[in-house]
Amino acid sequence: MNIDGPMRRFWLIPQIATIAVILFFHVGLVAGQEDTPAAPTAAPLEATDAAPPSTPRRPEILDNLLQSIQRGEAQVAEIRKRESTASASEMQEIADLRREAEADLAGLRRDFESVATGIEIQDFEREVSPTLDWSAEVKDLLGPMINELKRVTTRPRELDRLSREIEDYREKLALTEKAIENLDKLEPQSSTLQGRLEKARDHWDEQRNRLTTELQLSRERLERLQGERTSLYETVQHLTQIFFRSRGRNLLLAMLAFAAAWAMVRGLHLFIKRVSPMHRGTRNIAARFLDLLFVLSGSLVGILAAIGVLYTVGDWVLLTVVSLFLFGIAWASRAALPRIWRQAMILMNLGGVREGERLIVDGVPFRVDRLGFYTDVRNPALEGGLLRLPLSHLADRHTRPFGADERWFPSNQGDWVLLADGTHGKIVHQSPELVTLICLGGARKLIPTADFIQQTPTILAAGFRLTVVFGVDYQHQAKVTDEIPAKLYSWVEKGLVAAGHKKLLRNLNVEFKEAGASSLDIAVLADFDEDAAPKYNELQRLLQRLSVEACNEYGWVIPFSQLTLHMAATKGAS
Repeated sequence: MNIDGPMRRFWLIPQIATIAVILFFHVGLVAGQEDTPAAPTAAPLEATDAAPPSTPRRPEILDNLLQSIQRGEAQVAEIRKRESTASASEMQEIADLRREAEADLAGLRRDFESVATGIEIQDFEREVSPTLDWSAEVKDLLGPMINELKRVTTRPRELDRLSREIEDYREKLALTEKAIENLDKLEPQSSTLQGRLEKARDHWDEQRNRLTTELQLSRERLERLQGERTSLYETVQHLTQIFFRSRGRNLLLAMLAFAAAWAMVRGLHLFIKRVSPMHRGTRNIAARFLDLLFVLSGSLVGILAAIGVLYTVGDWVLLTVVSLFLFGIAWASRAALPRIWRQAMILMNLGGVREGERLIVDGVPFRVDRLGFYTDVRNPALEGGLLRLPLSHLADRHTRPFGADERWFPSNQGDWVLLADGTHGKIVHQSPELVTLICLGGARKLIPTADFIQQTPTILAAGFRLTVVFGVDYQHQAKVTDEIPAKLYSWVEKGLVAAGHKKLLRNLNVEFKEAGASSLDIAVLADFDEDAAPKYNELQRLLQRLSVEACNEYGWVIPFSQLTLHMAATKGAS
């Protein structure tokens, strides 16, 4: 069965999980595609780094780092020696210097290990949290994937950062060289000043060595980053491995368990429908209740199967997330419970919409053939008259029984019709959306089906009557009830025969209608069969013409209305 309306919430879990997996892989593909054009970013980095002739090799960088480590160890040893002989007032300052020197030394040692091994020591030394924190575990579910995506998509930013870092080191190194050059130009006049200048010279030498080492490290990292560029296929493969190494495997197993359980219940339902005598012919309330029970059971069994898989593999994080998700769905469905109940009553054929009754959809009548999550309604008089309406569309509607001779549409295809706006044409197509009329001369007119019904169409398929009313002057009062109608009848009949419409005429009658304010009115009533429908307007004009010709032939005066005479007199007086 198809599902719609608030009851569709029972099927949201596998859909959302599937969409999440697809999004993960899609983002991975995009990340890999964004990763390929990163090579041009490195060009400006090399262009800006034109001062040194070439980037130092790894052994040279290791030598420089080793020298820096040795100097750092010597500095720490000297600080510790000072700390052992320092006074109480100097102890805090020396302790701060020692901690700072030890931190720098530890950083140099990590850099040495990173350059020597070719890996990031920070990743190797990352500690695992010994406690179970469900929020941290939820983050851990997506953490590897997100971190990897972040890594492959931030390459241009990393290259830019290294470029700015190298440029900053070069500027500082240039300032250091300038400071050393200025110190060398000084000529001290005393030994005390010379000692101070030598200490300053040693300090700036240390800064130059440190900056040179940092510059070499940045260049080496830049080269390593450029060498780690991977292809699209490798990126997708790596993302897939990350997904299946993490809890994505458990999530996929839970989704498969849900689908398998739902398919099993669905298959059992279809088997029971084939063999059950309750489902043969018109379904009774018991059959409908059984169908609804199987639909709800399929969702419930699928959810329990997914939860069982997560419980079996011991993935308490996903189990908690799924439980909270189900609780959120149940909480959000509180306001929809009355609507769900009405839809359930409709499925049981106990609501306002019943099978086999007449339903109005957008002003057009339909017969309800079969109720379900998608209900089939049909209008046999329309082309493509079968509609599938979602259950939510029927919640606030009602149907009624219909008579055996009740029409399902005012017209049939091929009928000539006359609409309220004066349109006269033949129906060549009628569907639930449009009615197409072809008018005399070949013009086609498209009318929405609901608007066509509101036009109160006059169907000319079974014949029609034309009525012409005209008045004669009161001077013919003595003849208006007998002589004039008889002569007019004979004249109109001969005129219709002469025009070749004898076979189309069913009946002709001419009668005195009434005594008007300024004339004695006579009605000409002519009935035609269905073959005369295309000539509706032509016959109406013919009757008008024959009536005027009879008046001219027999000298009957057709008076102006009193209103027309009064208005004419008024205009003449003015």
